[in-house]
Amino acid sequence: MLTYELKDVSLVLGRRRVFTGLDLRCDGRVIGLLGPNGAGKTSLMRMLATILRPTRGQILLHGRDIVREPAYARPRIGYVPQHFRPPGDLTGRQVLRYLGALRSVSGSDRIDQCLAQTGLVRAADQATGAYSGGMLRRLALAQALLTEPAVLLMDEPTAGLDPEEQDRFRTLVRGLAEGGCQVLISTHLLEEVSALADSVVVLYEGRILFAGLAAELLARTGTHRLQDAYLRLLRDPGPQGMEARA
Repeated sequence: MLTYELKDVSLVLGRRRVFTGLDLRCDGRVIGLLGPNGAGKTSLMRMLATILRPTRGQILLHGRDIVREPAYARPRIGYVPQHFRPPGDLTGRQVLRYLGALRSVSGSDRIDQCLAQTGLVRAADQATGAYSGGMLRRLALAQALLTEPAVLLMDEPTAGLDPEEQDRFRTLVRGLAEGGCQVLISTHLLEEVSALADSVVVLYEGRILFAGLAAELLARTGTHRLQDAYLRLLRDPGPQGMEARA
């Protein structure tokens, strides 16, 4: 399932060079994006979501250059940001109506479907200021699903969630992937990736250390657990490859 392809992508933010000559192909069903703090995970997700524009290079979605054509990408991408805090006096339904209108999603049927899909039907008409952290994360996911995206980008989606909410999230992601949506999850929780991802991308200091099947990473590092493979890879990062594939 090839969706994204990055070719010679560089990104400079202020005086900081985040990426230089990044190449990546994304063709897994669920891809885990791993890396220590400052590795560039959020910057990469924001570029894929067309929020950040690369300084140089191409980002292709279904073969279309979305740096030049961001309008092609936006209806096809669902983005769950790391922080999602709507106005507390709006209900969950009102938030989805407003964001749906901005994305040309008309009618209440799709909103009802997203509320049901994320388990928010009973809380739909409550003010979001009274939502728990888990409910806000589910609302963030609901708004990302409004356009029935081909790709779902999730930045630290389970941060701060209790085990029950984490289990609910995993069930949702598995269902979306089985339905044909490619899911990219940026996280520092290795158990999350182990439970969900068939492919892994490991970022380190703005470069890709590995991109491919999780099983290939275990074989390459001679380990049996993703956590051990990840730590071994960080201890011996080595040179960046010519092209990376997830």
